[in-house]
Amino acid sequence: MATPKPERGLLQELTLHCRLWLSGVKEGFCLHRCVIYWVHDPTIWWKTVRCFTFNGVIFGGSIVIFKALLAPGFRWLVGTAVPAWASALDASLYLVYTFTWLFPVYIISFIVNCLWYQEIAERAFRVGQQRAVQSGQQAKARVLAGKPMPFPHMLAQELFRMTLFCVFFIQSLVAGCIPFIGPLANFVLLSWLYAFYFFDYKWAMTNVPLVTRVQHFEGHFAFFAGFGSVCTLATLIWPFFEGVAVMGVIFPLFVMVACEADPRLALQQCESKLLDIGPTAGSQLSGNAECSFAQAAPLSASHLCY
Repeated sequence: MATPKPERGLLQELTLHCRLWLSGVKEGFCLHRCVIYWVHDPTIWWKTVRCFTFNGVIFGGSIVIFKALLAPGFRWLVGTAVPAWASALDASLYLVYTFTWLFPVYIISFIVNCLWYQEIAERAFRVGQQRAVQSGQQAKARVLAGKPMPFPHMLAQELFRMTLFCVFFIQSLVAGCIPFIGPLANFVLLSWLYAFYFFDYKWAMTNVPLVTRVQHFEGHFAFFAGFGSVCTLATLIWPFFEGVAVMGVIFPLFVMVACEADPRLALQQCESKLLDIGPTAGSQLSGNAECSFAQAAPLSASHLCY
């Protein structure tokens, strides 16, 4: 007979979710796990270097050179030659630079990065499967045996997924305009959005239905808020284009970290610490929360909880 799940008070619920958030933050900082993937598959390393070179050196470096050298030099030259036109010419230079360089490079980087991120995620996923087989954890490796999703269903899910991301991003922008709590709401929503991005690569490769992914995400919302907050903090402290360059550099790192992160285990550990019980009982407590997820995708659940 299964052990009944004890009721938790409001204070315990708040404490549990705070611990889950901190656990997610801790997982987000485990960037050293990327070394495992680089060692097992050098191609992942070279793709990561390409992301750093294109986004950090070329894109980000061009912004630094413009703001630190070109713009001040042009401002000094114009201010010396035609002081009356200095302000207007300086603004014109920035507009020309933005529309002739930043926006085209931003669009190109978006397309190229998507291809690189996908390949990095696929290779990292395979490395995780190989490590699971080598360590004797066959259940985690069997997810690859799942039957591919029919193309019409896959297309419908991708359209729904894109719509979901767009709506969520718009919500974060609108929430940022709310007085007083706007910045905090924007930060939390972006953290959730980034976390979903990172984990969605792994979920998509296990053919988990999108609705099931969302349910799993909602069941561990505090953990994902903490996990995504690390990347959000690293990008929000910069202006838009600088933030895009930083995101392009660190995005593949978080995709690799997400392949190793285990939200279900984090929930079990937090519940065990909260109630001062053993890990077995903690697993039973978390079992009810994961039941619908496991039923919806039995082959994928083992990997998603990995």
